[in-house]
Amino acid sequence: MRASSAAAVLAVAGLALVTGCGGSAKRSTSRQSPTSQPLAFSRCMRSRGVADFPDPDPSGVWPKSQVEAVAGNPKFDPATRACGHLLPDGGPGVPPSQAVVQQIRTDMAKFAQCMRSHGVRGWPDPTLDRGRDVFDPQAAGIDTGSPLVGAAMRTCEGVFPASVGIPPGA
Repeated sequence: MRASSAAAVLAVAGLALVTGCGGSAKRSTSRQSPTSQPLAFSRCMRSRGVADFPDPDPSGVWPKSQVEAVAGNPKFDPATRACGHLLPDGGPGVPPSQAVVQQIRTDMAKFAQCMRSHGVRGWPDPTLDRGRDVFDPQAAGIDTGSPLVGAAMRTCEGVFPASVGIPPGA
């Protein structure tokens, strides 16, 4: 991916991490429909200047490609912070539960193994950076724009943490 795409991917991963575990940026509670909070979040994002922010699907999941397309909007991060209160975990600034953190770590390890098994031998294990598990493929000398890496990412996307949705650092 190009640098701007990588930045968008990081932003999407940040949004997805904020929203917790259980599907690509999916949130629901037993008291509400699976889409009520994600839909309110989507509306808030649009009201804060991210006009093309998508609505969730019927199960409360935002389409990754559509979120990625708007993540480069300079209003994306401020809107995410402003609208975070609409998410059950409080949005940005509220740490995920230990169960969510452990699931993310497990899934990230699976993703790293998948990348290596699909020809990206130097793909790094996740490391801790400012309290978050991240991949740093550039530090490992991996060209994230190469066709091999892109193909492996598409193949391994389903293995990547469901709680995050898109590989950070990709």
